[in-house]
Parts: sequence; C-alpha cells; structure tokens
Amino acid sequence: MQARPPPPFSAVLLAGGRSTRMGRDKALLPLADGRTLLARQLATLRAAGAAEVLVSARAEQHLPLAGTRLIPDLQPDRGPLAGLAAALATAAHDRVLVLAIDLPQMPPEFIARLVGESTPACGVVPTRDGRPEPLAAVYPRAAVSVAAELLIAGELRAVEFACRLAAHGLVRWRVIAPVETVYFSNWNTPADVGGGS
Repeated sequence: MQARPPPPFSAVLLAGGRSTRMGRDKALLPLADGRTLLARQLATLRAAGAAEVLVSARAEQHLPLAGTRLIPDLQPDRGPLAGLAAALATAAHDRVLVLAIDLPQMPPEFIARLVGESTPACGVVPTRDGRPEPLAAVYPRAAVSVAAELLIAGELRAVEFACRLAAHGLVRWRVIAPVETVYFSNWNTPADVGGGS
C-alpha cells in the first residue's frame, strides 16, 4: 500500500551559516555523486513533496537556486532562528518544514512523515534523548510571532524556540527511533565530511 502524500507544505533550507569550523561554505561541499550538498538537500525537499521551497542564505553567497526563492535573514548573523523567522513570515503554507544544510543523511520519507504527523496549528519537533532537534522539524506558520519575540530579546537558540513553542502548544515532540538517529548526523568540520548520499 502506497503512503499518502503529505499535506501541502512550505520547506526552508537553512544555508546561511558562516561555516567557520568547516572552513568553506557547506552548501557547496561536493558529494560522492558529483552533486553539491545544496543540490542534494533541495532534491530531498522536493522528493518529500514540498509545494514551495525557500532557501535561507546570505545574498553574497551566490548560490545556484533554480526553482527556489532566496529568503535573506531580516537580522543577519543571528543564527538559524533568524533564517527560520524570515521563512515563517514569507511561507505560503501553514506548515513549514525546516531542514539544515548540514544534515546530509536526512531522507525525504522521514520529512514527509513529520509533515503528515503535523497539523496546520501544531508542528512536530523530533527529540533524541529528551533533547529537541529543531533544525529538521515542522512548524506552524503562526510560530513566527514567537521567533520574533525571541530575536528581539536576544535569545537566538533554536532549541529554546522549540521549547517555547511546545509550552504554547504550537509543536509536539516526536521521539526519534534508534534507526532514525543516523538522519541527524551533521557535518560541522572537514573530518565529518563523507557518507552523504
């Protein structure tokens, strides 16, 4: 029996980090199949069924964004929460899936399941060992007000954003199964690179 497609959702790829520990732009890292990490992640979002694909990046990155829309941070250099806030303010759909550029093992099927488990008013944030994984999650577009409040207060941690949303009933936790933990392996330094599909 074929899985039902997820409801319409917007997706934002967070690719605007400075990649200081990596030493070069993570978005342009080459994979074994010849694609860049950017191309791989955009293909993942499309394969998951995203009706709209946004990319949070710095304008000076000059990334190849065919078929997507660049969403610059409203407040540059304030981390992934600033990019997520800008995307939530721009998204066309009530459900907004966020994916960090540096999660090269994330499969489209997992993303589609997260979206299917969400509602327009309540997103889904995976958790591992009781800790949220806020950069591969689904948020309701209404969460933009909470993101804005945190940015104004100088609170830039995406984990705090997810916890604040949970306290307001805007997201629910979803425990990551043992077989799913590999999806959250991220690339931060040159030593991490390898094994991305």
